[in-house]
Amino acid sequence: MKLHKFIKQNFEDLSSEEPLAGHFDRFNGRMDRFYAKRRHEFRMNLLKIAALAVFVFLATTVFVNEYRSFKAQADLINNDNENNELAEAELYYSDLLSDYYNRISHLNFSYDEQEKDQVLKELKEMDQQVEVMKNDLRENPDNEIIISAIISHYQIQLELMDNIIAHVEKTDNSLL
Repeated sequence: MKLHKFIKQNFEDLSSEEPLAGHFDRFNGRMDRFYAKRRHEFRMNLLKIAALAVFVFLATTVFVNEYRSFKAQADLINNDNENNELAEAELYYSDLLSDYYNRISHLNFSYDEQEKDQVLKELKEMDQQVEVMKNDLRENPDNEIIISAIISHYQIQLELMDNIIAHVEKTDNSLL
């Protein structure tokens, strides 16, 4: 209240004088330097966040690939009932499938994430079919037809994934 009263009483004295020459130029210069510094800090923080995101993505990718490989090797060691030929084939195909999944997940699909998600979902469904066949094999461990079907399924899945990769890369990153 006191300030308001003071301004009212001295309004003429306060409003009649203009600032010294160059005042606005100095003020604008200070504001420009202040905001330039803030923009630089923002860019640096943004770059740090982007670098962290790339690091986390790469670390996750490496972890997932190593986990899949380790799991395949552990399954090979722990599953004594399985045919040795099938176990070696599973190790080989699981490594290849992991590489192909990684390649497909890095494709852009014309920036259509739904298309990529659909392709990956259908490939996961193919993996589930292999699991069903493996369960059948546990019930009938010496059934050569099931072993042959599993290996054939892996080959078909790899061929399909290879065709998807080739088609997407050929048609400017779009499957459709």
